[in-house]
Amino acid sequence: MPDDTPRDAAADPTPGVITRVRFLPTPVRLAPLLACAAYTVVEGVWPWRALQRWDLLMPSFPALAWGAAGAFALLPLGPRRSTAPRIALAALVVAATVLVRASDLPRRVAFEAVRSRFEAMLLATDSIDFDTYRTFDPPLQIGPYVVDACARDSRGGTYFRTASGIAFEIADTTSFGFAKHPNPEGCPFGAKWYVCEDLGGGWSTFVANNDYW
Repeated sequence: MPDDTPRDAAADPTPGVITRVRFLPTPVRLAPLLACAAYTVVEGVWPWRALQRWDLLMPSFPALAWGAAGAFALLPLGPRRSTAPRIALAALVVAATVLVRASDLPRRVAFEAVRSRFEAMLLATDSIDFDTYRTFDPPLQIGPYVVDACARDSRGGTYFRTASGIAFEIADTTSFGFAKHPNPEGCPFGAKWYVCEDLGGGWSTFVANNDYW
């Protein structure tokens, strides 16, 4: 029968980095994974950030961090009796993070906290001409979001842009934000890649690109 009794790290005949990592306490081994989970959940408040980055490699950095954190948490495996609980905890952290992000919970909670302030801003949009947008200089800070422009569409919808970016060095601008009663066809910020996701109460998130060709 194999002996699963953990050996003392100092007694290991060939001590080294791998040996020292193997005998680190579980909380220390899981700390990087928990940090990745916390970052992923918090970044869920602004899920469009990766789409704003110009560098194609940038969105892969979180994946690399998750991979490194997972490897640190699980490898080397060490004795089975000490490894099994760590594997279970690591799997629980990953599953919970995926569930929270898949449900869009961070953004929904963040928007709910400032929904009344966006509702109040609707009154200020009555003077904006349809199918145009007005920029704010300086931008307006509403909780975690920075509103730099708003617009009304003649087909329906009032839009507040909270982020925009030029992806992959192409001149077209992609805009992100929140909209009240958006229409399904497009908005003054663009009609390409136009997607709205319901947040309840008539509000939705929106993504739109201004490339009409």
